[in-house]
Amino acid sequence: MKSAPDIVFTTSSPIFSNQEAFLANEKNKKAFVDLLITKLRSHGLTVRQANDDADTVALSVTIELASNGTDVTVVASDTDIFVLLLYHFRPVMAAIVILTVGAKHRVKYRCIRTVCSAIGTTALQQILVIDAISGCDTPILRHLCSD
Repeated sequence: MKSAPDIVFTTSSPIFSNQEAFLANEKNKKAFVDLLITKLRSHGLTVRQANDDADTVALSVTIELASNGTDVTVVASDTDIFVLLLYHFRPVMAAIVILTVGAKHRVKYRCIRTVCSAIGTTALQQILVIDAISGCDTPILRHLCSD
């Protein structure tokens, strides 16, 4: 993958046509993330940036918020965060919804509470093992996350 040159941009700059090349350049990626964080914070949103594993940060913030009674929507495209949310969800928590964007930009919402109820306690207790042994992308998990 060829990366783009360093690009100086602002919130009013036109969109770079090759997203993959743009983000393959670490300076561009960092500048974009910094700009995005600044913009989100200027609108009063709380932003937490992960230094390493974003799934871990997303999970811990989600569980903390839901445990304190705040409904949460998590935007994620892989099964890892979905499985972790299923495993850590407790019935006393506020609603947690996972939003995925699939083929043809189709948006799908999954209520974690509903999925937990549907698959049952025994499966939930074993879901991390199933996920790890199966290579993290079993047909069942793909079906639960798919559009």
